Amino acid sequence: MIFTFKNSLKISVIVLGITLIITQIIIIREFLSVFNGNELVTGILFANWMLLTALGAYVGKFIKPDGNRKYKLLFILQFVLVLLPFVLVFFLRIFKNEFFPVGSMLGLSEIFFYSFFLLLPFCFISGMLFTFFCTIFHDLYAENKIRQVYALESVGSFAGGLLFNFILLFYFHSFHSLALLLTLNLLTLAFIIFLIPSEKIKISLAAKIALLLIFAVIISGSLAFDFNSKSMARLYPDQKIHLHKETPLGTIVITDTYGQYNFFGNGSLYFSTGNTTESEESVHYALLQHPAPKNILLISGGVSGALTEILKYKDVQIDYLEFDPWLLENGKKFTPELTNKKVNIITEDPARFLKTTNKKYDAVLINVPAPSNLALNRFYTLEFFEKIYNVMDEKAVASIALSPSENYVNEAAAEMYSILFNTLKKVFKNVLIFPGGKNYFLASDAPLSLDIFDHLDSFKIQTNYVNSYYIDEPGLIRKSEMIHSAIQKEAAINTDFKPIAYQKQINYWLSYFKNHAGLLFAIAVILFVLLIWILIRMKSITLALFTTGFTGLSIEIILIMTFQIIYGYAFWMTGVIITAFMAGLAIGAWSAPIFFKTNLKTYKQIQIFIGLYCLLIPLVLLFFNQFSHYTVLIHLLFVSVILDISILTGAQFAFASELYTGSVNKSAAVNYSADLLGSAIGALLSSVLLIPLLGINNVCFVLAGMNLICVLLLHFRR
Repeated sequence: MIFTFKNSLKISVIVLGITLIITQIIIIREFLSVFNGNELVTGILFANWMLLTALGAYVGKFIKPDGNRKYKLLFILQFVLVLLPFVLVFFLRIFKNEFFPVGSMLGLSEIFFYSFFLLLPFCFISGMLFTFFCTIFHDLYAENKIRQVYALESVGSFAGGLLFNFILLFYFHSFHSLALLLTLNLLTLAFIIFLIPSEKIKISLAAKIALLLIFAVIISGSLAFDFNSKSMARLYPDQKIHLHKETPLGTIVITDTYGQYNFFGNGSLYFSTGNTTESEESVHYALLQHPAPKNILLISGGVSGALTEILKYKDVQIDYLEFDPWLLENGKKFTPELTNKKVNIITEDPARFLKTTNKKYDAVLINVPAPSNLALNRFYTLEFFEKIYNVMDEKAVASIALSPSENYVNEAAAEMYSILFNTLKKVFKNVLIFPGGKNYFLASDAPLSLDIFDHLDSFKIQTNYVNSYYIDEPGLIRKSEMIHSAIQKEAAINTDFKPIAYQKQINYWLSYFKNHAGLLFAIAVILFVLLIWILIRMKSITLALFTTGFTGLSIEIILIMTFQIIYGYAFWMTGVIITAFMAGLAIGAWSAPIFFKTNLKTYKQIQIFIGLYCLLIPLVLLFFNQFSHYTVLIHLLFVSVILDISILTGAQFAFASELYTGSVNKSAAVNYSADLLGSAIGALLSSVLLIPLLGINNVCFVLAGMNLICVLLLHFRR
């Protein structure tokens, strides 16, 4: 029969997997949006998620309710778990401005501890549930079912990932998705309530009906109360929210502050309307360098007012390249220039467009935020500037900006300016820094000059701020000379896979929190000592599983970062990669023992294969970057790589659960927690330390070395 208690528990494990994956993806997206996060934040979130789940799984082995009490505890834990995702997202939004000043930057310690305590109840309970399910399945089937529980949970995670990434993300906001998730979980609990044998738990018909009514009230409340609007109002105080849209590229929010429209993307203020000074500077400093600018390429920033300024030039034709079609579509309501016949709107990845277009331009204006993450860093790299150069005419000029310095150039600013200046000089003959509200870096093979204001009359252009009446020209020259004198010729070149500018931005961000250095160091020492103590006590089987978890999550982080570097929209692809990882875990855990013998030799061979696979990844990533214009193919290959490593990880877990000597309860707790602990340490070290310090390719070599060393330990340490 299909409708049996055993099958209801299998469905419950699958639903647990669906719940975990959808909640994880939503939390990552929300956290990055609320806290304007970057790849470091993603690594911290992954680390805390895995660490707390591992802790829950390990603690689960010490909780051994007698007889049928374990079924009651299972029911209670599942009921609490289904309510927590709503609480997590709601508190994440509303508490941000309660605990931290509005508009303030958060350091690593605040992000670590805030996410740790926010995730603690959900992740801890989900980890305990895995151990409980393994114990209950062992009691019901009288054999070790750890592998099957692991596979069922992974199947659920795969299904949940598909559901979210290809349906929920496009049609629902976070709370609607969570309401559907809540409904699915409560229906599953109701299914169990009506099928559980009376010898397990005695529940009267009246109690069952009462529980169903409670479930109905909870579901109705989740759909009736406007959690989204209430929490967004707390997140953006004193602003009227015109739009809140969740897209595959992230979250778009448009607010109104006394008639000024503010456009936020993933928590960052992209631009505001009515900023005439910035709009004029971003356009005229560059275009006035050219004797007759006609063909203009504008990369982002058109909604903020740049188009208005460009259209002041006679007979101009504009290709406006905006890589976020959702931002562009909603920006049309506030920017009438987007409908001008002289403006050709292109919604395509800029790097792909530049690589494939045959058109030549008189000016290329790059209006993007500072390289605070890998998606933005790609606009400041040698490879991108080379693509820009290839679409420019002989006298053409390119422009890109960084945040301004004050009356002197501090060390951090000098490093950033030097990296950008030297990177541009690798491509262009002349680079001029034009100071203003931002510092504009102009690049061309033609001569460049600060003396441009007389050209306004020849073009018959009216401006409010960029003119000789408003700007102090001698002061402008002095400031430009000051910045040029601070340029360090030995500064490194910024490239896609050696993102020096991004690393400097991270260092600049961390420099604001030097007073936390002692606390972070103390925590790091404690965690390091604790980790060494755990690793020494581990059996060789468990240590290998720890290494596999470390490797799997590190490669997951590497692939997300690489995709961010190449394509610039890892928000959606992060969910796809996580989903593919879960599919591979299910395939590996379910099929490996069927096709291969469960023995230590096979276990070691898998570890060797994982190590060798890590050595191949740098070549694979090079191939991805070289042929990135074959978008569909490269997307599929990204999924294929993560699928390969996750199949090996799932197979390793399946064999470990069979090879580990001990009770099912202990085996499930120890192996699952070791896998997740390795994943947590891998996520944290890879994103925060190893990749910024060593680079992606060298981290792959380190991972290969770790796995091969682990093989030696498996051979000599039984």
